[in-house]
Amino acid sequence: MWIYYQSLNARMRRDDGYYFPEETAAEPVEIGHVPAADLWGIDEARLAQSLQAWAEDAAAQPLEDRNILNILLCGVDTQTGDARGGRSDAVMLVSINRKKRAVTLTSILRDSYSYIDLSRDTANPRAELGRVASAYSLGGPATLMETLSAHYKIPINDFICVDFSSFPRLIDALGGVTLDATRAEAGYINRTVPSMKGKFPWGQAVALTGQQALVYSRVDYSHDQARAERQQRVILAILESARKSSPGNILKAISRALRYVRTDLTEDDVDALAKDAFMQGWLSYSVARQRTPTLPGEQGAATGLSAYIGGRLVWIVDYPREAKRLQEAIYGYTNIEDGVCPEYLASLYK
Repeated sequence: MWIYYQSLNARMRRDDGYYFPEETAAEPVEIGHVPAADLWGIDEARLAQSLQAWAEDAAAQPLEDRNILNILLCGVDTQTGDARGGRSDAVMLVSINRKKRAVTLTSILRDSYSYIDLSRDTANPRAELGRVASAYSLGGPATLMETLSAHYKIPINDFICVDFSSFPRLIDALGGVTLDATRAEAGYINRTVPSMKGKFPWGQAVALTGQQALVYSRVDYSHDQARAERQQRVILAILESARKSSPGNILKAISRALRYVRTDLTEDDVDALAKDAFMQGWLSYSVARQRTPTLPGEQGAATGLSAYIGGRLVWIVDYPREAKRLQEAIYGYTNIEDGVCPEYLASLYK
């Protein structure tokens, strides 16, 4: 079985994760009903200075802990199915704490407004401001990793990009997934997705096929944070299905998905992680979920407020406070002191 696994490992697509397309699609502009924003009259120049100052702050270094492995998981759309280029529709940080036998899933809202360093683009070195998910389309997953690490002061070891084409195959090989779906979610899917009309179930512990789970995780129903919540539910459901599956079925699922996976992990890296996962029983680890930023009305102080920039609703994130919160959730401690919020962001959150 190990020889078979190694043959599968060799099929995975690998590169350094820096993709700099000559042209990128323009960000869509809000049309139709425009929701109200929390903030108005943003001084974009001062905001840019504030975001850059925090991203490049040498005094706030990412934490280091050899017991914790942080991997960026991206769900992407590409025409070729090889997970190169395209757009990152799902951005999630998977933190594996070997000492505490725990996994933390952190969904990053794709509309979080960020400073994106594109100085590695030899044809057009520059920096841009935009949605955090745009870091992927502008410079690939490695640029997205650098952007997240700079803003949240958390080191990200590697990336794994999965083309959405692989999700149905992987899930079906595990026998499907089971999760809770509300009547409103099912109704919206049945009304708006032609292939699902009348076929998508709702209720507690409903069984979904791979295609149904993919639609559920991606449908633009409600708002950005609800979409991230659904994506986490699908990931947890996949983990639960894997826990119940035989080693043979797990290898079958992996074999169906690997041709749609791209990573910067070498074959030796993946071998080492696979051995750790098997020997340490990663599938039995406890799983905690969180999302960034925290929004108004949610538990705890809000670290993200909405605003319109360039005709698009984005999240203006208080990154110092949010970085501190995520560090404490993942590591149990933080190296970010209180009161380090840049001047302009501080004025927004008074």
